[in-house]
Amino acid sequence: MSKGSANWIIETRDKSLPESFDTFGPFERRRGSGLVAVAPELPLDAPSLTVLSDHQDGEERRVRVRINAPGSQRVVLQAGESAQPQNLILPRNNAGFGARTFVCWGRSCNGLELTYILAPGDNVEFALWDEAPRLPAEARALQSARSKSYTPFQDGDRVVVKITQALGRPAK
Repeated sequence: MSKGSANWIIETRDKSLPESFDTFGPFERRRGSGLVAVAPELPLDAPSLTVLSDHQDGEERRVRVRINAPGSQRVVLQAGESAQPQNLILPRNNAGFGARTFVCWGRSCNGLELTYILAPGDNVEFALWDEAPRLPAEARALQSARSKSYTPFQDGDRVVVKITQALGRPAK
């Protein structure tokens, strides 16, 4: 697992923010309509990915994983492009977006097991995002800085925690 960075992200199409946001650092536009500023690192519960099995069988690699994300509202699991995902075996009626990305909504995401069928290879990297409908206490000042015309976007204020996990050569 890698250690990440913390950011405040404000999704807006406005070119700039009111002065009340200046104390949270310079916000820069990144990807789409989001404005991003560095946030303090917080002791948040991070999701984790447990590898249950990883083996090579002829021309395919099967990686079975369990998602650990207690309290999550939405989980996104994505295999890196280098893995060349060929198929994704999903539990129950969850949504897969192609063979590379799995998205799950609700608390039933915690403990889900799924299997990626990948092209043979040495290294695979997975990214796991966990979203929860809350903000830490450190964000109260940020919430107070927004004017009455600013409202939470779509899913509301939320915490997003992302981890990455690399797997080496599989067992044969």
